Amino acid sequence: MAERLAETAEDVSRLAFGFMASKALFAGLHVDVFSQLADGPKTAGAIAAATSVPVNRITTLMTALTAVGLVDREEE
Repeated sequence: MAERLAETAEDVSRLAFGFMASKALFAGLHVDVFSQLADGPKTAGAIAAATSVPVNRITTLMTALTAVGLVDREEE
């Protein structure tokens, strides 16, 4: 049994956000985004080309990774 039940909307949001953060991390690892960034910043287009993932999907993934604090975004 759980030590403590989720009692508030904030508790539920924290659980959901934690799940989304881990999914973003695993997706980034799966398509090798972090290796692409090891030598420095790259555009979404460059990452998409290197990983063979459509640029719109990379953009979405990079937005998620930025939101959870795993990467920084620089304006292009």
